[in-house]
Amino acid sequence: MDYPTFAIEPRQQAGSLVLHLKGELDLAAREPLLQEGERYAGAASIVFDFSEACFIDASVIGALFRLARLMRDRGGSLTLVDSQASDRSIWRLTRYPEVCPVFVSVQEATTALGS
Repeated sequence: MDYPTFAIEPRQQAGSLVLHLKGELDLAAREPLLQEGERYAGAASIVFDFSEACFIDASVIGALFRLARLMRDRGGSLTLVDSQASDRSIWRLTRYPEVCPVFVSVQEATTALGS
């Protein structure tokens, strides 16, 4: 039996919904990530925190592009946090920060959302 090597934990922090993502975010994490993001897509903003992710697959980035478009269509916004962003080539290779800002802390992201 295969066990998930990832976790998605929704929390409220500084008045924003933060989805904390942990572990290996590969193809197996794509659908659960989409389902969780779609569940909250009516919220004004969602912060996805990748700081505890040890791996991020391109399929997860594809899901983020889809969720960013969905959030925009519903009048919300999607923001990312990754304290390891400067060390992860996936953000640079996919050019995702051109679509959605990537902050280094949840506090920085929630402050930017409140501006």
